[in-house]
Amino acid sequence: MRIEALFAALLLTSVAAAHTLPVERRALATARLEAGALRVDVMLWMQLPKGKAVERLVARFDLRRDGRLEAAEARLLADEQGPAAVGDFVLQVDGRPMKPTAAESSARLEPDGALSVAVLLSYTLPTAPARLALTVRPSAAPARIDGEWSVLPPLVQAEPAPPGPLRPGTPGLVVRVALPPRPPAP
Repeated sequence: MRIEALFAALLLTSVAAAHTLPVERRALATARLEAGALRVDVMLWMQLPKGKAVERLVARFDLRRDGRLEAAEARLLADEQGPAAVGDFVLQVDGRPMKPTAAESSARLEPDGALSVAVLLSYTLPTAPARLALTVRPSAAPARIDGEWSVLPPLVQAEPAPPGPLRPGTPGLVVRVALPPRPPAP
């Protein structure tokens, strides 16, 4: 009887685990020149799939108990879940980790029942050129974050940075930005 109960518990656990969807994470970074300084904005996005975890979060922050997240409720939830969206992400400039100069977070309940949390981190750096790297701390869990860079004119990419995954212990997604070459003097 005990073996049958153990087998049934293992079967139920494996079936439940097979239906658990992973948390999806993305990092989109933009470098641009603003008032003579290099400005980098990084949008970190995390989506929790529909399920008990999302239901519990919504229940905690849904003050009206109407099953929706009003603006104030979504801000509270985003403030709590923002650190999870950021995770172990780090922006490095010329090999040094940087601290953001500003941060904003938002959350919303998707029509399919998933929960999206986004955090915008802004960095202001004194000058270009620079080697910018989106990285994940080596001590982080082996989660995957899909990352992508865009560089806005007049800055140029000195090296291409194709989209790709960010994983702990890797160099990350690196882009070198520079000011465009000056035209030769006549």
